[in-house]
Amino acid sequence: MYDKIFDEVAKEYDNWYETHYKIFLCEKEAIKKLSLQGLGLEVGIGTGSIASELGIKLGIDPSLPMLFLAKEKGIDVVRGFGEILPFKNEIFDFVLISTTLCFVGDRISLMKEVHRVLKRKGKAAVCFIPRDSAWGRYYIEKGEQGHRIYRHARFLSFGEIIELLETPGFVIKKIVSTLRFSPEGEPILERPIEGIANGGFVCLEAEKKEI
Repeated sequence: MYDKIFDEVAKEYDNWYETHYKIFLCEKEAIKKLSLQGLGLEVGIGTGSIASELGIKLGIDPSLPMLFLAKEKGIDVVRGFGEILPFKNEIFDFVLISTTLCFVGDRISLMKEVHRVLKRKGKAAVCFIPRDSAWGRYYIEKGEQGHRIYRHARFLSFGEIIELLETPGFVIKKIVSTLRFSPEGEPILERPIEGIANGGFVCLEAEKKEI
């Protein structure tokens, strides 16, 4: 699924990382706890705010306005879809997918493509907002009220994410979470912890099985 709403809100989307910098810092620190080394790709790179902070040099996204902003941050960008990655087999050491799967129609195809382009023992890093977390319920309610971004999202449960990773042949190696504070309270800087622990932002590191 691709909706041009992301073309229309690219600048607003990019500004979110500044206006919600404490939340962004919490999420960034959680991702940094994963073992993401070597040649990497971010699928659903958006405006490149996460990639630029983590040193990821390549990203793919269907939204041209977002890619223009990512390119301004020094990132090499490709316009395309995660369900049909325009890359050769087994070339990446890791692939990051952060808060993207809730906007993807064919998630199974996307994860199969991620598996295909990863080297043996390559890492898939999937970060998401659990549907049944306080943050998930908060964004779902916003969507039901007509929010122009969140009304397009289908948030997933932890179990659904596990199934998406295991189906193409990934093994879960690490789980990290953050955003344990209420989405309706004052944001605070907190350290990421291992496990789910009622986190509103959860990252899974999964390794490609050797055949």
